Amino acid sequence: MYLSIHKSVKMKTKQLYWPALFLFLLATACTQQADQETAEEVNAPETTKEGTARKKITLPRFPSPAATVSQTVGLSTIKIDYSRPSVISPLGVDRTDKIWGQLVPYDFNFRPTMGGGQPRPWRAGANENTVIEISHDARVEGQPLKAGRYGVHMAIHKVGGATVIFSNTSDAWGSFSYDQAHDALRIEARTEEIPLQKRLLYTVTEVNQTSGVVALDWENKRISFKLSFDTHDMVLADFRNYLSDTTGLTWSDFNTAAAYSADNNVNLEEGLQWIEKSIAYETNYKNLSTKSRILALQGKEDEALEAKKQALALSTTTPDDYYSYGTELVKVGDLNKAMEIFNELQQKWPDHWLTAHGLARGNSALGNYQEAIIFEKDALAKAPEANKGFITWAISKLEQGVDFN
Repeated sequence: MYLSIHKSVKMKTKQLYWPALFLFLLATACTQQADQETAEEVNAPETTKEGTARKKITLPRFPSPAATVSQTVGLSTIKIDYSRPSVISPLGVDRTDKIWGQLVPYDFNFRPTMGGGQPRPWRAGANENTVIEISHDARVEGQPLKAGRYGVHMAIHKVGGATVIFSNTSDAWGSFSYDQAHDALRIEARTEEIPLQKRLLYTVTEVNQTSGVVALDWENKRISFKLSFDTHDMVLADFRNYLSDTTGLTWSDFNTAAAYSADNNVNLEEGLQWIEKSIAYETNYKNLSTKSRILALQGKEDEALEAKKQALALSTTTPDDYYSYGTELVKVGDLNKAMEIFNELQQKWPDHWLTAHGLARGNSALGNYQEAIIFEKDALAKAPEANKGFITWAISKLEQGVDFN
């Protein structure tokens, strides 16, 4: 009787043991899956028994959804395709303070089973390669990188900084098959502490005509690097090509090219040649002003002043031209010269609304708010309807004792 009971208990224990072991192994596998953030993708067979093509079935990525960020920099484009793991694991565990150095080991200490246990960099995201695509040749932290698609990997340093690797292999699964021989470039990136970012996020910040900063934010760390393009060289090459055939060109075409040189303080010698061609087509306030700007940037102050005087003396010069010049002077802080121009505007066109508005702008910059209010109210009475909103706003700022420039 005892043996029978003992045998029955033993069998029931086994029946309980194996399901428990299975659940334990399953939980372990799920944890590993959470750490590796694999994709939920179902691929049907490539072909049927009859040899016809089969469709590929792809389920939504979870727990690390796919994302894309794209940013134009000048004439170029930066595009990043990646997956977004979370600080919260798929099993609901909060991994805050356990990302860096643990889930993502420092340096080249990521040793996945799928990779044969060999040291690897981090995949800089989840699932397949994080991929960065650049439309034109660029410089990453000052180092050249050809236009194309690159797999992105990172080795995060325990004490500041990170090594960012751009691999010629961009279609692999994460870093499991990473091969240093395929590196296109390695650079050192900056790291900094940030407020909690639960789900990994790529952005392109500090964008201007020639560069942007690519930033990866996750948990409490930002990893960033600067990516630059030779935008000015591209634009100038396009101008040269366009202007090489003079058929149908006007003064405006050459002025536009020269103004680009002045606006960006580049290619000034050729810019001066372009503006002389513009003036040869037609002499007007705009191209003489562009010439003045280029000469000033070259340090030829007397010649620049003479070109500006010629521009202002033209019979075709308008109140808007005078006002625009005075406003430029206010912006660069040459307030005495600005008031001189606004006073000349008053002498030539005493009843024009821009005359009153210009004098208001000049007095506002000088801190003469009461005088500025008088002029601005006069401008409000004369201005076109489309400009009254700004003038009303300017009056409100002046009444608060604030410069509206």
